[in-house]
Amino acid sequence: MRLFALAHLLIALLIPTVFTIGTVLPAAAATPPVWVTAYYPVWNQDGGMGPEKIDYSAITHLVHFAIVPRADGTVADAPQNNLQAITPTQSADVVTHAHKGGVKVLICLGGAGSGPAISAVLTAEKRGGFIKNLLAFIQTRGYDGLDVDMEPILPADEENFVQFVRALRTAMKSANPKWLLTIPASGEPGTQPRLCAALADCFDQINIQTYDLSGKWDGFKTWYNGSLYGNGQTLMTDTRAFPSADEKVRLYLAAGVPKAKLGIGIAFYGYVWTGADGPAQSIAGTSTETLAYSAIVDKYTQPSLYHWDKLAHAPYLSIGEAAGGAKKFVSFDDARLAREKVLYARSHGLGGVIIWQLGEGYREGQPAGHKDGLLQVIKKANGG
Repeated sequence: MRLFALAHLLIALLIPTVFTIGTVLPAAAATPPVWVTAYYPVWNQDGGMGPEKIDYSAITHLVHFAIVPRADGTVADAPQNNLQAITPTQSADVVTHAHKGGVKVLICLGGAGSGPAISAVLTAEKRGGFIKNLLAFIQTRGYDGLDVDMEPILPADEENFVQFVRALRTAMKSANPKWLLTIPASGEPGTQPRLCAALADCFDQINIQTYDLSGKWDGFKTWYNGSLYGNGQTLMTDTRAFPSADEKVRLYLAAGVPKAKLGIGIAFYGYVWTGADGPAQSIAGTSTETLAYSAIVDKYTQPSLYHWDKLAHAPYLSIGEAAGGAKKFVSFDDARLAREKVLYARSHGLGGVIIWQLGEGYREGQPAGHKDGLLQVIKKANGG
């Protein structure tokens, strides 16, 4: 990391975090470590971050991403829906390293845009065979469970999805009671909090995707990718508050999800807004670009551009026109926010945090001990 980033990291680790804005949830009396579930896409294995480079002492669970079904309910072993297939060799490599490090490995079913493919095999006619194929895949490849990432789950899919999850959980308990079943739940307002509450007895982890909280969408303003809180009493629109991780947690708790089964997301990537230089500005005339944390640090980070939003608990870079070119607003999870999210989960009695995704926080060109800076912050914040 650059010098200022190291200094900022040191400050973040030494100064206790005080939760003030929006903290109404009762804090737990004790703050034991929480789960740290990290996503590891198969393309990381081919892109310079092999499983031997992961610090397994910093995480509790690894999710190997991802598989999708064929129309007949078998598991695809060739690229489908823009997802790279996971070969037996790749599974063995990940599972071997993770188990050696004492970490459980789950295989992820789905991903963004997988909804139609999964929906087609959740029908009463195909559901049983599909579940049988999933369990065979888990058993054969040596995984410790399944992460169900069906996106989107449309209203028309809900009944079949509920039946699928319940039948899947029953089959998993029969095949191997130690297998885990998890879900990366949507952070968008809608039916998923209610759906997850109804299925809470089936899932070991319900991890809210508390990132991608804002974009160039109708009715939105520029905002953070994954802020911990909102903008105080200010609303983004007449009816909608500025989104935040805290807001999403409240939605799921209000729906009836046990807090011990809830996790929140830490993003190892961010957004570069061009045409704005800060949060809560008009999105008219702006554009957005998604960048890995490693790319943001290398390309944009300078001490003079850095700001910390004391209300939202979120960092950002503000690049004005005076710097040359168009204005830019860069939102990302840095060391301070990553640390605060872990402490939020611990102090509020939540189950844990998830990371999307390990490769985007990895900086191969850095010295030993500095290649995975964000992950090390999370490790320290969790008592490691």
